[in-house]
Amino acid sequence: MQRRDREGDRMYPKKEEAERLLREAEKCNPGPWGDHSRTAARCAERIASSAGLDPEKAYVLGLLHDIGRKFGKRHLGHVSDGYAYMASLGYDDAARICLTHSFHTDWIEGYVGNFDTSDEETDLIRVKLRTLRQDDYDRLIRLCDAIAGAGGVMKMEDRMRDVRNRYGSYDPEKWEANLELRREFERRMGRDLYEVVSEDPSEGTCGSLEKTGKRRKEEDGADPLFDPDRSGKTGAAAACDRYASCVCGRPG
Repeated sequence: MQRRDREGDRMYPKKEEAERLLREAEKCNPGPWGDHSRTAARCAERIASSAGLDPEKAYVLGLLHDIGRKFGKRHLGHVSDGYAYMASLGYDDAARICLTHSFHTDWIEGYVGNFDTSDEETDLIRVKLRTLRQDDYDRLIRLCDAIAGAGGVMKMEDRMRDVRNRYGSYDPEKWEANLELRREFERRMGRDLYEVVSEDPSEGTCGSLEKTGKRRKEEDGADPLFDPDRSGKTGAAAACDRYASCVCGRPG
């Protein structure tokens, strides 16, 4: 079993290991969520460089925030799966990001999406939310999650409208909290957010997913972040039919 890097207080994998973990996860549950995570990671790295934070840590945490999707098409369940998976590897900082990126407060009912967790998983999330105090990295990854599409950076408002359209609602308090996150980090950087995250167009992080996401749904009915398998199976069940050697079992 991989364990955390014990140099100093580091509780997250090195960049190369994080990239390997994401590639492995995509084999278990292929879908646009992997490229969404890469966009979030690149945005986090750039913002961190301009905001006095550790760029490598920001990149790794952005890359792994949705790693719970490795275990199938789940909504709130991807939060508990990601937390348990990263904690099992000793990556406590990554584990907390898997949890905090979906919440702007310590109130689980503020989650935007379906509550598809067991009672035990729900209790885990509720307890952890109440005991964790969000830090700069938690807020940074929440910000990047709110602007990251699978095809590049999105305007925050477009991304939130996309989520609202898919789930039927979007907590107005979370909407305003995301806008305040943007203002907070722009004050810290002294620069416009989109200027910072779009400095290197050659890396493919610029542009908007608004047309991409709508086109995908119109053409094949696919959810821009989940992409069900054509056979009718979804998530890990479909992926494991194609990747016999993939270790897709849920953590814990």
